[in-house]
Amino acid sequence: MTLPIGRLIDGDEGRDAVHVAIAPTTAPCELRPGQHVDPRGNPEGPGVVPVGIVDPFLREPVPAGRRFWLFLYPNTVTTLRHEWSHPAYPTNSPAEVNQAIQDYLTQRKRAQA
Repeated sequence: MTLPIGRLIDGDEGRDAVHVAIAPTTAPCELRPGQHVDPRGNPEGPGVVPVGIVDPFLREPVPAGRRFWLFLYPNTVTTLRHEWSHPAYPTNSPAEVNQAIQDYLTQRKRAQA
């Protein structure tokens, strides 16, 4: 079932819980809580395609250069566990992850020798 998050409720809905995909993002300029931004934190405007909103639970603006949580729009995440994917964020393949692990283990062995 897909909840109509981001729209007014029609009918008699009960309580529920949702997963929300979030991504750490750096503010390119001062941003307001709940402001719609793109994957790089650029605010909605001409030529900017927003993918979510600045952490709506903040009680003050995010200064330029500070990190914040970008809450991705509901029903846009293509997979969800506790790891998610979204078209605006590239992911590493399993082969790339395995290679990074092997490189790390090789470096540790050299450092211990």
